[in-house]
Amino acid sequence: MTGVSATPHERYRDRLALLADRTALSEVLGVGSRHYGRFHPGDPVWAVVVTELAAGGLRTVEFSADRLPGSSLHPLLGPFRVSEPGGDPALPALGRLTSALAECRMLRYRPGTRCTLRTTRDGSEWIVKVLAAGPGTAATVARMDRQQRALAEAADTGAVSFRIADAGPSDPAQGSLWQSVVPGRPIESILLGPDGPDLAFRLGRAIAELAAAPFDEVSGPAIDEAESQLARTDRAIDQLVGRVPTLAGPAGRVRQALAEQHRRLRPRPTVPVHGAPHMHQWLIDGDRLALIDFDRFHRGDPELDIATLVAELETESRMTAPVDQIESAAVAGYETVGGALDPERLRLYRLHKRLAKATRTAWALRPDGDRRAAQHLDRVARDLD
Repeated sequence: MTGVSATPHERYRDRLALLADRTALSEVLGVGSRHYGRFHPGDPVWAVVVTELAAGGLRTVEFSADRLPGSSLHPLLGPFRVSEPGGDPALPALGRLTSALAECRMLRYRPGTRCTLRTTRDGSEWIVKVLAAGPGTAATVARMDRQQRALAEAADTGAVSFRIADAGPSDPAQGSLWQSVVPGRPIESILLGPDGPDLAFRLGRAIAELAAAPFDEVSGPAIDEAESQLARTDRAIDQLVGRVPTLAGPAGRVRQALAEQHRRLRPRPTVPVHGAPHMHQWLIDGDRLALIDFDRFHRGDPELDIATLVAELETESRMTAPVDQIESAAVAGYETVGGALDPERLRLYRLHKRLAKATRTAWALRPDGDRRAAQHLDRVARDLD
């Protein structure tokens, strides 16, 4: 395995071990269970944790090398500061929105980036996404709102058989995107259980229906999916190497090999793709599926959607069926509607997703993040040969 000696993880190992223990984190700081965490070695704030309080609500905890205004001092973790998401300067609309709503619950919060809420308004339940303020935020929300309306129409007219959220009273100027709550329960237990291959077949077929649905004009311009994915991989490698510098050489060689193998693929027309249809984006209500969270909706390669679905299962220890069987079922389901998929594209996109897993492992708040990231990267390198 690629060496990981003298990494930033080594310097922070004891503190990362404490932050990785959710019970210890709650006992030490009295701030609740962990909702989200990121490791930022070298930055003034070296770790960010979002915690979920027992009484409800989220809090952000920043751990810094030096005392920040309003910070406290922990004997083992050093200076830290606790704040509420509503005070996030990158999301100025969030505080105003939560104050104006009679009730709301934060479902997902990524400091400095976005927050997802669930609320009731005029007797209906809504999911509200608040995006970070910036020069392009209003245009992004307006585009996503147009796409959501077209997607919902495709579901209403039967162009796709699965449910899609209706668009709500979005406010591009405030950076808030509103969508209806889609009925259903998570598919996780089914996909991981003995009926997983049957469900994977249905998911593959649903992805093909999306690719064939008639809303090309609002799914964004066609992109070079390979170049787009390589650009995302470049960013992932930068994040990986920033946390595990000893992986710079092998990560660079993996990126070069991926680029070379992408160049061998023949160009072909793109189709509408979800962009991130992993198992947590699907619901089931009775016998009907639903697909949510179309933030990455665009025109690209359908193999990306199948690879995303499958790659997220590769490290699931609760799987009943082998991952390759799930992939075969999803591919078969897709091909009943959408025609033949390209096995080489599918292989390459799965490798990109594995590389992204290495990055996520490196920035996780765990003491062995550097070692586990190196293992993920080694696997990608072996499968590229």
